[in-house]
Amino acid sequence: MQALTYFNLMIMPNKAARFRFEIIDECLRNRLHKWSKKKLLTVVNEKLRENYGPSVSISLSQIRYDLRDMQIEYGAPIEYKQEGTSVNYYYEDPEFSILKLPLEQEDIDRLRETVHLMQQIKGFTIADEIAEIIQRLENKIKVSSDQKKPVIAFENPPAALGSENLGDIYESIIKKQVLKISYRHFHAKEPIVQIIHPYFLKEYNNRWFLFGWSDINSRVEIMALDRMESIKVTTGKYEENDCFDADTFFANIIGVTNISGSAVEKIELLFSKERAPYVLTKRLHNSQETKTYANGKVLVKLSLAINKELKTLILGFGNDVEVKKPKTLRIEIASLLKLAFKNY
Repeated sequence: MQALTYFNLMIMPNKAARFRFEIIDECLRNRLHKWSKKKLLTVVNEKLRENYGPSVSISLSQIRYDLRDMQIEYGAPIEYKQEGTSVNYYYEDPEFSILKLPLEQEDIDRLRETVHLMQQIKGFTIADEIAEIIQRLENKIKVSSDQKKPVIAFENPPAALGSENLGDIYESIIKKQVLKISYRHFHAKEPIVQIIHPYFLKEYNNRWFLFGWSDINSRVEIMALDRMESIKVTTGKYEENDCFDADTFFANIIGVTNISGSAVEKIELLFSKERAPYVLTKRLHNSQETKTYANGKVLVKLSLAINKELKTLILGFGNDVEVKKPKTLRIEIASLLKLAFKNY
């Protein structure tokens, strides 16, 4: 490794400064010795030479800057007292150590970026709670983020009905709480009450869905949050999730509907030249394979179970797509298009 010079240390302040701070921290926690700036300088330079080579050293003024920066960046309770001709430094709080602080500035910044993203999920109030925790951490370690404005945003559709319950349901999954849910299906006159053991939340097409074990039906139910009229935590033993695996459930479908027993089929969709760039750059599914023809059209091959969401997706492409396989899906899409044409 190339030996680091004093100049190298100055242009790499984060890593190098942290290394020096930890040495100084170890010294100031040792109250059996008196720590003048010269004594600290001696120890720091010894450690630097051990780790980075014999030519590495810092100046006495750097020790002064480091003591100041430890106070600013970590809230280190550094005090000093005159003893004869020497000024000795120590921690006012003998239990303090920068090693006990859980996070550094970079960690805080990453957490704050994550919270900015989470706060864009409507109804996910846990993000606001985390933001408050981050603020307390910032206060504790005497740092604050300079980044005040968000630099990334999700698509911002109107808030989905039921999203106000998202945070509570998420918490009930984490805490393994049984829920009593009053649920009204579309077109149903009256709601039904179900005891649900919540396992998983999934968003699709700006709607949130809960997957959980139903005591009434003895199976995993899919429940849209916008159809829930009331949600309460109730008593009862929580049924652990040993029957629902999200990766397996969603592997071969688009959306959330996975009809039991549905076979995975080989689907072929021929897209127009105009639509081709979009399906090439925004894949329809992980199983997607493509073949581009000389006329600019693209054949997309998918391995999927056919469900309502897939049909809706295909219909959404209008005249830019033709279903080639399977024949049953081709006939059904053609029939739906004919019915749609009658509206005009």
